[in-house]
Amino acid sequence: MRDAEGVEDWEHVGESSEFPRYSCVILVKNPTLSDDPVLFVEMRSAKAKIAAGQLTCFGGKREPGEDPRKAVLRECGEELGWKPEFVVHAVDLYVDGKLIACTSRPLTLSFAPV
Repeated sequence: MRDAEGVEDWEHVGESSEFPRYSCVILVKNPTLSDDPVLFVEMRSAKAKIAAGQLTCFGGKREPGEDPRKAVLRECGEELGWKPEFVVHAVDLYVDGKLIACTSRPLTLSFAPV
């Protein structure tokens, strides 16, 4: 079921009822027959508190009461000045058996200002 913002409920994510702390989005330019796919990532500042100096997907920590999709939509707006119309669940990231992040991907990669 979608809410007023076109966001589906993510209660099914993970093996428990708790959402992971982080949500991120995987952005890939769809290739044409003559192009290779392009993965969009960010280079974190060497002074960043998390993942300093590393390449990461766009995203961040969820705010209280926020589900993973709402978090990734908010993060896209904050980090990229862009809000995808819809995102779909892509993959979960587990470390030592614990769900630490949900990743999403937009249905389309058309950029329009927020």
